[in-house]
Amino acid sequence: MDRENIKKFLMFILFANCIGINVLAAQTENHPAEDIKEVFEREYGAYIEATRLDDKEFPFRSTSYGPRSYQHLQKIAKLGMPVLPYLMEKIIATEDMNLNIPIYVITTKTFAKSEWPEGKRGDSRTKVKLYINWWKTGRKLTPQQFSQRYLQWKNLKTQGKEDEAKAKLDEIRRLGIAALPIMIEKVKQGEKEFIPLIFKLTKGKVKTNATISECLAWWRDNKEKWLIPFPNTRPVAKAEIDKVVKSGDTVQLDGSASSDADKDELTYRWTQIAGPLVKLSDETTVKPTFTAPEVQQPTLLIFQLTVEDGSPIKAIASCESGRSKPDIVTITVNPRG
Repeated sequence: MDRENIKKFLMFILFANCIGINVLAAQTENHPAEDIKEVFEREYGAYIEATRLDDKEFPFRSTSYGPRSYQHLQKIAKLGMPVLPYLMEKIIATEDMNLNIPIYVITTKTFAKSEWPEGKRGDSRTKVKLYINWWKTGRKLTPQQFSQRYLQWKNLKTQGKEDEAKAKLDEIRRLGIAALPIMIEKVKQGEKEFIPLIFKLTKGKVKTNATISECLAWWRDNKEKWLIPFPNTRPVAKAEIDKVVKSGDTVQLDGSASSDADKDELTYRWTQIAGPLVKLSDETTVKPTFTAPEVQQPTLLIFQLTVEDGSPIKAIASCESGRSKPDIVTITVNPRG
C-alpha cells in the first residue's frame, strides 16, 4: 500500500473512532415497507463487494471493515427499524461480525459484563452470538432485566448512593430501544428520571426536559416506529359466546379464551358495532359488563373484540402483527315480561 493510501486509511480510522457509530443514527431513509427487503439485499450485496475492494486496497487495516464497506453499513443502518428482521436473518445465516454495527445503531442494545462468556468480553464474533440470542429471547428477557435493574436502582436511591444509582440507570439505558415501552410505563407512573434516558435512546426525539405529558404524547403518536419487531406470532381474539338476555339484565362479555402462541401478555379492546348503545364497565378488560337496554322487541347488540400482544401492529417479515383479527359476539336482548 502506498503512502497516500495509508494516510487516507488512517484518517478514516481516526474519523470513525472519533465520531463513533452514532453517525449512523441519521434519520431513517424513506422506503415503502414492501421495498425494505429489496433495498437491504441490494445494500448488503454492495457491502460485500466493497469489503472485497477494501481487502485489496487496505489489507493491513486494523478493523474488519474499511472505508467503502463502512459506507454501506451506514446505508443499511439508515433503513431503520423495518430492516431489523432482514438484518437479523442475515447475521444468523452468516455470523458476519460487521453487521453488529447497524444492529447496534438501530437498537442501541449493548451487553452487560454478566452477559458475556468468561474471557470473551469485547470479542466481535461473540457479540454476533449475543445479538442472535437477544433477538430470539429479547421480548421476554428485556422486561425481566429491566425489572431487576429497576429494583436495584430504587434501592440505591433509598440508600442515598447517588453515583451508584446513576450507574444503574445507565445499565437500564443499555437495554436499548427494546426497553422503551417499559420506560414509558414508568414515566406514566411519575418516574421523571426516565425521560433523560428516553432522550438518549431516541436521539433527542423526546427532549431531555420534556414534561410527563409531552413524553407520553410523543409515544402515543410514534409508538409503532419504535417497537422492536422481534419474531412474533399474531394473537387470536376469541369473544365467547353469543347470548340471549332480557332487558335490565347484567351481561358479561368474555374474552378469556383469546390466546397468544408466544405467551405474551394480552391487552383487550371491546367495541360495540351495532344495536342500541350501551356503556361497558371497562372497554379494556377481559370480561366487561353492561346493563341490557329496555327494548320492545328482540334486539341485537354486536360487539367486536381485538387483542394486542405488545408487538408492532404492522406485520414486518418474521414479526406478524401484534394486533389480532377482530372476533364478534352477538347479544340478543328480549323484552322483559
